[in-house]
Amino acid sequence: MARKKKWVNSNPDGSGWYARNHHIYEIPPWVPETPKLPENPLDAVPELKALAIFVWENIAMVFGSCLELMSRQYMSAKQHLDLTDTLRHLELLVRRIVMIAALAYADLKPVQPNKGPWGVPRLRRELWYDPTSWRVSFSVLRGPRQRGPKRKTDKRPSPTRPTDAVARRIEAIRRVLSYIPGYAQRFARRMQRLRAHNAKANQPRRITLAQWDFHPHRRTQGKWAVNTGMVLAQPLGELAIDILLEPG
Repeated sequence: MARKKKWVNSNPDGSGWYARNHHIYEIPPWVPETPKLPENPLDAVPELKALAIFVWENIAMVFGSCLELMSRQYMSAKQHLDLTDTLRHLELLVRRIVMIAALAYADLKPVQPNKGPWGVPRLRRELWYDPTSWRVSFSVLRGPRQRGPKRKTDKRPSPTRPTDAVARRIEAIRRVLSYIPGYAQRFARRMQRLRAHNAKANQPRRITLAQWDFHPHRRTQGKWAVNTGMVLAQPLGELAIDILLEPG
């Protein structure tokens, strides 16, 4: 019976070695591939969108659709961990797609806020069996996750997790992928307002995207699913931010 692989030494650059079956195997440093960027970043949007839709469909096939998850109410902690990992990285890819698509609306002017009166607010009912009626949101610019201190308790962790939040996140991604131009226009107008603010501010605000950290020996299920798209979307997203915030 083969022994389980055991890491003995691993360096930050990916190099290292491990022992298995009384043999020592050396691993060279891993060098990420250099993507070939298109001359027009908008040309990459259809390919990236197709990948995002493929990952979204795989989520629905493996874990269930948003409606099925909402009706289940609970799922195992292991399934919830795998699902949230894939969702988090798919949301990262979709944010980059919206940033790149916003280049088509770089010349849009910010919409003047309507000061009202707005009239009687519309009554909007939320039905659990109708995902289109759910109140969901999707933020293109999202800060890093902040985790508070862990509380010490004697209670054992629950073996199940609620599915309400992940079902809404799946529905939010579906809406963005269904109408990318609308979200791209909204993001472009937001960048126009920020550019106008930076022109008058003493300390201009800069937007720095988190670097894409992928390693084949330290990957997760979610990273592996979107890596082929993030390799291209990460530099194009950074380029899109620079162009949208460029003083003009």
